[in-house]
Amino acid sequence: MKKILKYALLVSMPAFVVMSCAPAEEEKSGLGAIADINSVQYSIVTDTEDGSIMHFNILTPGVVGIWEFESPASVKIGVDIKQGFPMAGAYAVNLSVYNKGGISSQSKRVEFDVPEDSPTLIAAVNLLTAKPWVWDNQEAGHIGNGPERDTTPSWWVAGPNEQSPRVYDDTLYFHANGKNPTGAYQLVTLDSVLCNEGAAAEFGIEGATAGVLVSYTQPAGQNWILELEGDNKYLRFTNNGFPSYIPNSGWGNNKYTIIRLDENILSIRIDLGWGAFYMRFTHPS
Repeated sequence: MKKILKYALLVSMPAFVVMSCAPAEEEKSGLGAIADINSVQYSIVTDTEDGSIMHFNILTPGVVGIWEFESPASVKIGVDIKQGFPMAGAYAVNLSVYNKGGISSQSKRVEFDVPEDSPTLIAAVNLLTAKPWVWDNQEAGHIGNGPERDTTPSWWVAGPNEQSPRVYDDTLYFHANGKNPTGAYQLVTLDSVLCNEGAAAEFGIEGATAGVLVSYTQPAGQNWILELEGDNKYLRFTNNGFPSYIPNSGWGNNKYTIIRLDENILSIRIDLGWGAFYMRFTHPS
């Protein structure tokens, strides 16, 4: 049983303060007063079985929390949420709240301690950085598209070696930085990468109706980032990085869901609203 860490704000505002709130917090017709962040009760507790996961709860009835995490950067909304953290240490969240009356005009920065490294994320870091990765092009479905949130493509499923050999000569290196869930990212291409038609114009190719090969030189300073949200792991890249295939315009903001990561396979998915692209990599033989 892990030690439970609890932080609760139990502040009672004087009546005259409540009656003289700022205009943004005035009572709206029939909806009641906007929740005051300084009188809302909440708790942050360590998961009893995994000390890298924290539970964030709003205890005041009728109020919902807006939790803006500083690291890893993310925003979650709810009265009962959980968030995994990669490493033990001190963290902070900016908390705003809302109710039927509206959103609080202020937020509160709350600091808390995560007692343990994430065993799930540390294991994923070790797997990701152990060896380089290449396209799993001997297998059908190594690239394709389909509905969001599936585990394999189903609309277009690329067959073995269906793409040009110039697609398959890329190698991805996720360089280790201790057990940190981030590090230098290196994409080695001999001359080009595969680019979705939706992003081809950004490489000077107009009117593309299918994926095309584009010349690409990796800029300096790209990093990979592993993130854990609940039971899901995600992969991101800094400085417009991508995993060998450019799936959409604005690819630098993509967050890839990790479907499978083990000693032999890295399978990822990017959800794009209309559907998703799927990519699968393995280690060089």
